[in-house]
Amino acid sequence: MKNHQKIRLLASMPVLALILSLVLIPTLRSRVMAQGTPVVIGVLAPLDSPTALGVSLAVEAANAAGGQRFAVVAGEANTPEAVAGAVESLKGLGAVAIFGPDDDALVAASMNSLNASGLPIFTAATGSNIGAGALVYRTRPTEDYLFYGLAEVLIRDRAISKIAVYQQDALADAQVQILNGAFSRYNVPMNLLDGSRVRLANAAAQLRDSGAAAIIALGDPANSAALYLELSAIGYNGVFAVKDLSDPAFIESLPFGGKRNLIGAVNWSPTLSDPISVAFTRDYVNLFGRLPDSRAAAAYDAAVAVTKAASTNPNPAAILAALNEQAPFTGAQGQIETAARLGLTHRNFLIAETNPYGALRAIAGFTGTVRYELPGAPTAVPTFTPTATIPTATPTETATPTLTLTPSLTFTPSLTPTASFTPPPTATLDGVYGTVVSSSLNVRMGPNPIYPIIGELPRNERVRLLGTNTTFTWFMIMYQQQQAWISGASQFLRVEGDISTLPILADPPTPTPVPATATFTPVPKADIVLVNAALVPPIPQPGQSFTLNITVQNLGGVAAGEFAVATSFRPGEVFASAIVPGLAPGQQLPVVLSPVTLAGTGVESIAIILDLNKQVDEGEAGELNNSTPFSYRVDRAFAVQGASLQIAPGTSFDVFGGTPDLQFDASSNLVPLAPALIGALPGVQITQIHYDYLSPAVINNNVGIAQVNLPQGMMIGFYTAEGQRGYLRVAGYNGANILLEIWVYQP
Repeated sequence: MKNHQKIRLLASMPVLALILSLVLIPTLRSRVMAQGTPVVIGVLAPLDSPTALGVSLAVEAANAAGGQRFAVVAGEANTPEAVAGAVESLKGLGAVAIFGPDDDALVAASMNSLNASGLPIFTAATGSNIGAGALVYRTRPTEDYLFYGLAEVLIRDRAISKIAVYQQDALADAQVQILNGAFSRYNVPMNLLDGSRVRLANAAAQLRDSGAAAIIALGDPANSAALYLELSAIGYNGVFAVKDLSDPAFIESLPFGGKRNLIGAVNWSPTLSDPISVAFTRDYVNLFGRLPDSRAAAAYDAAVAVTKAASTNPNPAAILAALNEQAPFTGAQGQIETAARLGLTHRNFLIAETNPYGALRAIAGFTGTVRYELPGAPTAVPTFTPTATIPTATPTETATPTLTLTPSLTFTPSLTPTASFTPPPTATLDGVYGTVVSSSLNVRMGPNPIYPIIGELPRNERVRLLGTNTTFTWFMIMYQQQQAWISGASQFLRVEGDISTLPILADPPTPTPVPATATFTPVPKADIVLVNAALVPPIPQPGQSFTLNITVQNLGGVAAGEFAVATSFRPGEVFASAIVPGLAPGQQLPVVLSPVTLAGTGVESIAIILDLNKQVDEGEAGELNNSTPFSYRVDRAFAVQGASLQIAPGTSFDVFGGTPDLQFDASSNLVPLAPALIGALPGVQITQIHYDYLSPAVINNNVGIAQVNLPQGMMIGFYTAEGQRGYLRVAGYNGANILLEIWVYQP
């Protein structure tokens, strides 16, 4: 027998698996069912890694249930070349799906070989710099969702307004961009420290001395752990946040008892008390003698999806088709979807904090950007002492291997891949709701502070939102059996649900200001309010001067003396102001803030501040309406705006410039034609896109996007063959033809 056919058999293990050492692939080892020829699932990670064990648990459950049998072949691959070689070796073994690699950078560098495999690929990587592919599924939510949730907890829940961000190096540029967008939702500036320009000890001192109540570390988990230790050594007592709080490279690098004030995202935690999580944890511990982590749960859920898809036809093409048609099911992480989910098997995650010993406590739950209430107060993870371990196998060699050995033990899992329990938290809302996060919130007759107050909502009051104004900044509710309005500013209200589904309502008639000569009991204070605000021009371009034109009014009963109006425009924090000489009671006055020029583009929200220097005595009530949120966009001009195209399968087409840029191929995939590039924008609305948003960190896919990931409404950014930026929207389908709407920026 030739060397490459030689198989070394090891003693049967209590889990009914054999470990095979394949000389053909010295780095690969497999866990194989002992009866019949199994369907192979490959794992690009060590055999005892959380990913391999999570897959193995799902395989054991599927095998115990009867029907199609599965085996797991696992081995490390730590470079793009090793990944490519391992993929080919696994294909030679008949693998029908591959799990891993899970490292962001390695997955990004290996996308060509992964997409060329012809097999469904499942990765726990969360990076936004990973190009899309028709075969690649994410088993954990992407980092844009994670940073969205982290920002909400730090800024809204913890009321932290001064946050420092430590960027280890340029590899975290995409994360900085995502965080900056998340911060801008709350008008909180980002205080960024470039770690590539300063030693770690000096960086820690600068961060401590910045006065930041929270620090977010971006970069290598081990580097983040070293930064945390430096900060702890010099007395920093604020919050320290990371993207993945469960990453062993971070949390296990910290000393026992020295893991306080840590916050971050996790896709799953053993602290969860829903029946599926409890059963998953119990079976994992019973089988492997150790506690599962978030990667094990992610791998388990995705492997359940694979075993379900392969149950009738274990052919890779048939499995891919079955995955794309598979009905959602409930796994350890919540609802798992492989059909039309833009490469994500699920979007559920938690924001958690640690106790000094590193035990996780969930403090917020999200599905994408929608928050759900956690079912009760989770408890910390108890110290776990395994009661069973997997015995060390004694290898024996045979010249003629067989896979028909009779096992001595039978594994009967208590958790099956067909579990149907739906946990209490759900992100599917019947409508849109708002929860008051300030001490109270005024209820008004209309969507503007000029309308009279008719009541107030107390803190934590939750109401259904029934309509909105044209800028989505005020919401209509039913209050005491009449229509009323509340502010949607983030410092007052937390919104749950998709506000774009709300009807846009006309403003009620504006109340007539009370003349200064009216005979009434005078109010002893002035009350300055913002009546309206508009940019001129409405959408300024980078490098183009513009002004902010506002109208202010004194709704109080006494005159207001001289005061200043100001704001800081983004991107760039460009200050603009104007002096108002004074306002009589009831008087309105137009004000033009000093001309401004911005360098970049963005979809921004700022606060317009009235009486900047507190010169006017408005009383406690009057001071509450001196900061008004204002949203706008700065963007480049379009060469093409909203053009409609209908493209048949097998057609190459030019979006702008004369050279074909894209192809809707015969398999209905959208493929860029070199040198053009594309980038999927899952969950992004057209109103969020601007020129600088379409950066190389987002637009980097030279492979293509499968038709299953092109649902109606999907947004896709692109660079044309000539290098111009733009984006398209999938408007729908006409039979097999795809309907597109195209926007292309001017050079």
